[in-house]
Amino acid sequence: MAVRSFLHYALEVPDQTVGQRFYEDFGLVDGTERGDAVRLRPARLGRESVLLYGGARKRLHHLCYGAPGPDFARVRESLQRAGVRETDAPPGAPEGGIWIRDPDGNAVNVRDEAAPEAPGEAPLTLNGPGYVQREAARGYPERGLRVAPRRHPERFGFAVSHSPDPAPELAALGYNLMVFGHTHGGQVRMPFVGALVTNSHVPRRMASGLVRLGDAYAHISPGLGTSKYAPFRFLCRPEATLLELRRR
Repeated sequence: MAVRSFLHYALEVPDQTVGQRFYEDFGLVDGTERGDAVRLRPARLGRESVLLYGGARKRLHHLCYGAPGPDFARVRESLQRAGVRETDAPPGAPEGGIWIRDPDGNAVNVRDEAAPEAPGEAPLTLNGPGYVQREAARGYPERGLRVAPRRHPERFGFAVSHSPDPAPELAALGYNLMVFGHTHGGQVRMPFVGALVTNSHVPRRMASGLVRLGDAYAHISPGLGTSKYAPFRFLCRPEATLLELRRR
């Protein structure tokens, strides 16, 4: 067999709208142009990777593989030698290629097509004030602007900053979750008082932990280190935090 790529899978679902919403939340975009199926694809690819057909219950509709050029003929020859009989495409499925049933009865399509070429990775864009190229590239904040405005406010907004100082501005701009360090949790904490200082403009209650700012959440990690000017901790254990995000 000379199958080279996996092109798409297709499902039957009772409610195509619900299924479409699930995959769009997952990051796929609607590429439907024809037929009864909802066609979804990664935003940066031109070919669908998921097809959703209407059906009475959730089940696999078909699988689709690619075997371009001479490989397609070799696949057909291998199937014939193995005694595998070709079948018709399921109702509504893309025509063409080779259609067979696997041992479990699932429809499988092999097409004379290559997988779409993955686009090159977009360059990593940094917009921190200390980044040497920040003024030379479009999209970086102007000098004096501490926080970059959100380009896609409809999406989940996640901000990372060394210092928690910009937390109020980030929350006001609609960021949903912000993570910070810098404070070392106060480094020196006293019973019934907490952190004595934060080395920032935020109040001492924000020296560490999860804090709610309106509809946003900020997490300030106590970190593992100490200041070079005070290389010790008191009632402030080092901490590496694992945050688990769950959909609301």
